[in-house]
Amino acid sequence: MKCPVIFRAKFEQPMESTMRLPGPVAVEIYHAKMGPPGEWRARCPGTRFDFRNITPQSTSATLQKQIADVHFKRQLTPWEAFDARQEPIRPLSAEDWRADKDGKIFLTESYLEKLKQERTRKENTVTKCSQPPTTIPT
Repeated sequence: MKCPVIFRAKFEQPMESTMRLPGPVAVEIYHAKMGPPGEWRARCPGTRFDFRNITPQSTSATLQKQIADVHFKRQLTPWEAFDARQEPIRPLSAEDWRADKDGKIFLTESYLEKLKQERTRKENTVTKCSQPPTTIPT
């Protein structure tokens, strides 16, 4: 199963560009292929078009470092994690995801439990609201 966590950051001016860009460049890293080796790729957020000049890597950490050190003059914002399975995409705190010793990213049990509780609460709210009102005998 592909990792549902994506990472986003903003950068200033690509190194290989001869044209000066007027503003920041948003970059999204996503898990494109299961491994071994896995494949993380970079694209512009909200699109399905990969940055062709950024070589895919086997871990998100390697790709993040490559993008910051090789492809752009300066990183403007830190990398932020998001849960791509949620609609709209949901920001993740540092406690919501982890990386194992091999660099594999996963959602924590506490975050998954929080989602389950939210889903149950929402279902209970919908059930209560959709029941017909009861009549009170007079």
